[in-house]
Amino acid sequence: SFIEECKRSPQIIIFGAGKMGRKIKNLLEAEGIYNILGFAVSNDAEDYKIGNYNVWHINKYKEYRESALIIMATVKEHYKTEMKSILREADFLNICQTDLKRWCKLVDFMSDENYCYYFR
Repeated sequence: SFIEECKRSPQIIIFGAGKMGRKIKNLLEAEGIYNILGFAVSNDAEDYKIGNYNVWHINKYKEYRESALIIMATVKEHYKTEMKSILREADFLNICQTDLKRWCKLVDFMSDENYCYYFR
């Protein structure tokens, strides 16, 4: 399962720092998974943080390209295609293939970002 795959991975990088990326972070933390390295983006924005996690350009994570599990934080197919292309070009090996839309139904996202309610 998605959660088991995340628990087995030595590091996790969440590719996408928007609403879905934050939901995934909250979901993983609710499951006791804290091996998140940070968030990755593909634009050239300046580095920043979401909580305690860095938000860096995907290329700054290249040293983890063989070990980290990359979770693409989108349910939109055209974004997934673009993200996969960027990850393959950068030689990332462990791209999570779970369909997030199928795996969990995100019902509500509290404004304080501490809770993510979902069904399995």
